[in-house]
Formats: sequence, C-alpha cells, structure tokens
Amino acid sequence: MIVPRLDEGQVEAPGKLGRVSYGPESDGFPELARVLGPARTVGVEEDHLSYSRARSLADRGFELIPAAFAVMELRMQKTDDENRTSTRGLRAG
Repeated sequence: MIVPRLDEGQVEAPGKLGRVSYGPESDGFPELARVLGPARTVGVEEDHLSYSRARSLADRGFELIPAAFAVMELRMQKTDDENRTSTRGLRAG
C-alpha cells in the first residue's frame, strides 16, 4: 500500500501488504515503481484511474490492463469479521 506520509497513521494495510509512504516532494509513482520491481504490467480499475495518473505509469514503462472485474471479485470476498460488522450495521440501520 502506497500512501502520502500525512495519511500514514490513518490507513491500515490490508492482509500481508506492506506500507510505503511518500512525502510532498513526490507524487508516489517513483515509490510505486520501486515496489513493483521488475513487473511491467499493472492491472488498474479503469473507471477509477485518471488520465494523468495512467499517463504517469505509462511514461515509466508500465503496460496498463483493465482489472475492474478482478478487483470487484476481490472486494466481494469478505472475512468473518467483515461479515459480522456488515450484519450488525444492517440490523442497526
């Protein structure tokens, strides 16, 4: 997970993901490129990535492929804790 340093304490990295933060001197893309290492293909949610951010990735040599369906599949998978929280919210609502 790559976040601005100002947001570092507000965001939990899910699962086994590590966290990388960047300061105001960066847009986060050099850090992302470093974390991705030799990977050259990046799946993106095509409805959530602005043109300028997509261009920034492409300019660094990454090939972007649509991945909204794959990401949605992952979002649909919930842990037992997430299911209990959702159920409590529905009951309270």
